[in-house]
Amino acid sequence: SVVLGLRGEAFENKTCLLADDAFSLTEKVELEKEVCYAQSVCENRTYFEKISNRCNIEEISATDKLVATTGERAEITLIAPKEGACAVTGICSAVGWFVGDGGRIFSRKMEIPFALDLENTEGCDCNFTANVVAYGGVASVVTLTETAFECNLVITLSPRRTESVTVIKGITVKGEKQSEKSAISVYIAKSGESLWQLSKRLNSCPEKLIEANQELSFPLTGDERIIVYRQK
Repeated sequence: SVVLGLRGEAFENKTCLLADDAFSLTEKVELEKEVCYAQSVCENRTYFEKISNRCNIEEISATDKLVATTGERAEITLIAPKEGACAVTGICSAVGWFVGDGGRIFSRKMEIPFALDLENTEGCDCNFTANVVAYGGVASVVTLTETAFECNLVITLSPRRTESVTVIKGITVKGEKQSEKSAISVYIAKSGESLWQLSKRLNSCPEKLIEANQELSFPLTGDERIIVYRQK
């Protein structure tokens, strides 16, 4: 008989807009901000490893023969970061099938531990998830209570990167702004300023600034002269 199994993981990345700054044309406001954290998946890495060891089994007789090894399974028990690597430990198991006197068929469970150091993905922190698949198990009888067992492992390591973003939690109005009396103002630009930063500093709508200064390109170089039309 043959048993086929399939396991997988799917990830969906979504981009959303978050406000990290705000201002009002008519009111003085105070912003309350907070830092939000999220984890993103780094590039997955797949490792192919072969493990082998001796394992204890329930006692058999001298005439019993090991004829097949099936049911290979592996389980990861611990993932620990190391410098430039990720330490993965776990247990690999399988079932050994024996034929005894008179054609009697019986099984014995075999287990061996494994400990592997897997190269880490650069740029990711110490948060990992891993998936392991075992296949191609082979066993042989060493003593009446011991077998030698080896197996192939496919380990997929998924490192995570923790990212943070500062967003606006609340806005408190602190009073009204005093309107400028001049009808036209000229401001000297600051190097590196964006349209949003310029609008906030001049307390003007971005659309009005672009309409009055159509030659502007952002970020600013610091050589520009910005014209602002204000209502008397």
